[in-house]
Amino acid sequence: HFEEDYKVITNAKARNTMIKSAKIGRRLVTLCAIFMYGSGLSFRLILPFAKGKIITPQNVTIRPLPCPAYFIFFDVQVSPTYELIFAIQILSGIITYSITTGLCGLAAVFVMHICGQLKILMSLMRNFVEEKWQEKREVNKKLAIMVEHQIRIRNFLQLVENTLQQACLIELTGCTMNACILGYFILIVRNLIYSGEWENSNPLAMSSYFTALMSMLINMFMFCYTGEQLTVQVCVQIFFSKDDIVRR
Repeated sequence: HFEEDYKVITNAKARNTMIKSAKIGRRLVTLCAIFMYGSGLSFRLILPFAKGKIITPQNVTIRPLPCPAYFIFFDVQVSPTYELIFAIQILSGIITYSITTGLCGLAAVFVMHICGQLKILMSLMRNFVEEKWQEKREVNKKLAIMVEHQIRIRNFLQLVENTLQQACLIELTGCTMNACILGYFILIVRNLIYSGEWENSNPLAMSSYFTALMSMLINMFMFCYTGEQLTVQVCVQIFFSKDDIVRR
């Protein structure tokens, strides 16, 4: 669809509209990737090293993991098991962040491309109304171009909806739950500060919580922003079509 749309469009103004929409989509993807990898790596890589080794009252040294867990069949604190589990958790985090960034990026780029195509369709309709056609053959040709363009938009929109609907719902639900949990952690650290127990809290942990919370909020903002842009373009097109019919 992307390649065919760029090949079909020959008007410079329409091409600039598509490029502008693509740039907005890339900026959203870049913003999501920066906060996703920044917050994720700070949690899985920086925070465990900042905590350092923990010595229990039984004089047992515990080295923290990015994702603490209880392992039944082996002792995770023994080298090189600890280093191997640490590397696996870091790698799994990178894979998770890549999948999330890719999902958000696909949704943003696809929706912004559809918005650009809707703007081009409205421009075609506006030019068709304002210009005066004398030959019936020319009128039919312009109508066929608009109908074909609208059908392509609807087919691509249906494809995007069927492909990303469930994944976007899961991602939005997960971001909402993570944002609530991170907000709870931030409130706990805040209470420690006001109760004079700041030495028991970690400033780096507080910064990591804020960064992760911002990442979740940005992901939710991306879905809301792209959905709003698509809704606005569809509503504007419907309003323009009805208004044009009334005037004609």
